[in-house]
Amino acid sequence: SQENEKQIVGKECKDYNLIAIEINQENVFKVDSAVCEAALWAVVNLACDENVATILGSVGGIGAVIDLAEKCQENENIALPSVSAIRNLSSAGTLNYSLLAHTRVCEVLLFMLNKYGKDVEIAETGLWAITNLACDSVLGERLGLLGTGKVITDLYFSIVPLHPSE
Repeated sequence: SQENEKQIVGKECKDYNLIAIEINQENVFKVDSAVCEAALWAVVNLACDENVATILGSVGGIGAVIDLAEKCQENENIALPSVSAIRNLSSAGTLNYSLLAHTRVCEVLLFMLNKYGKDVEIAETGLWAITNLACDSVLGERLGLLGTGKVITDLYFSIVPLHPSE
């Protein structure tokens, strides 16, 4: 029923096999999380090229990636490809910065880093994403207001031992 469909969207993808994507108020689709993960990895690979990353941004790819990452932030399998896609899309320059500024990219990225940052690959990729986003004054200011300095410090101490063994 339609009421049940809306409830699924509200669960923010806690069912790790199915991801509910709301296209509009009347259309909710359930997609296997593996399909979403593969789609995000496709964006990561395509966005390695700055020109392609800009094209992806101009056709709605940024909004789609951030929306998917936010709706599925509780799904650990989505974390690395989401953070990687954000890193690559945020390296393409001015157009993508302006598109990213109209999303919750900073909030989503920081959530992922706080939740999954003990994974060194996610931490490293996320730090590169922060570096890219901070190149834009609007996004850099937002990162500062959201406490990114503390997130970076926490990441550092979660992956670097305080007293290295001798």
